[in-house]
Amino acid sequence: MEQAIKKGFGVQSTHFVDAYDGQKLVKFSGGLWGEKDLDSQYKIDRTDWKDFKQRFIGGFDYGNLRVPWPFGKTNRNKRVMTHTYEWFDRQNPHIETDRDYEVWELESAYVDKAMYSKWRARGGDGPVDYMSDLYQYSTSIDGSSRY
Repeated sequence: MEQAIKKGFGVQSTHFVDAYDGQKLVKFSGGLWGEKDLDSQYKIDRTDWKDFKQRFIGGFDYGNLRVPWPFGKTNRNKRVMTHTYEWFDRQNPHIETDRDYEVWELESAYVDKAMYSKWRARGGDGPVDYMSDLYQYSTSIDGSSRY
């Protein structure tokens, strides 16, 4: 596969560009690939120096002023919870403005702040309130089976 890609077999250039990182997209194996992604996937035209340089400055895009997140790969393909999606509507009489509806970004999903906070029996914003709610939740009969 490496040799075929090096010689250009099965790789067709397109007029498309990746909107996020700006790399030119090529058609290969029934899909669109970024040129750099295809090279890194099939180890084409790689040297120790290029690998070192990619690890050191990979992700920086000065043309678009993008700097990579230093604490690991970000997850942007998260699920929007069903209640959050269905409740937020411009015709909803309970939501007067966009600022009235708060959405929290969690590790794996986007959730409605009010729905996510329903597990808290006591409420409050202090650390003692949170610890009290957490203790009550962990010692309850149904425990973590509630959603």
